[in-house]
Amino acid sequence: PEKEVIKTRAEIEEEWRGFQECIRRLKADEAGDQKDKSAKERETQERQKVEAQVEAIKAQRELLSAETRKLEAESLELDEFERRFWEEYQEFQLDLRLQQQSEGAVEQKIDIAKRQLEQLQQTNVYDDAFYISVKGHFGTINGFKLGRLPPQPVGWDE
Repeated sequence: PEKEVIKTRAEIEEEWRGFQECIRRLKADEAGDQKDKSAKERETQERQKVEAQVEAIKAQRELLSAETRKLEAESLELDEFERRFWEEYQEFQLDLRLQQQSEGAVEQKIDIAKRQLEQLQQTNVYDDAFYISVKGHFGTINGFKLGRLPPQPVGWDE
């Protein structure tokens, strides 16, 4: 709309200059030539028409100027709105990245805790406290033989 207003304004100004030129020529013709009364009346009528058109063009020019000022004000408002929009967008993106980083850290802690839980669930406390094995015909706990056999005596200290 602003380009159309500027184009229309330029056309109107061109017409206005043309009418000004016509008025100038009419004034020059009046001074130079003595014309008869009917020619003067025609010139007067023509001048009145041209002056009426010039006034109409001036009024239209004022309207276009007012509309141009209005559009420029709207353009400034839109520029300010766009600036605020991008500021808020950048703040939102920053908050989003921080939230995603925080979420990643929490997920990493959860994974570590799960691995520790799995490791603890697979740990047998008795295996850590007592070493159970077999030594010959005897079962042993921490190196001490369990039970006795008639052919192989086990001392009381074990």
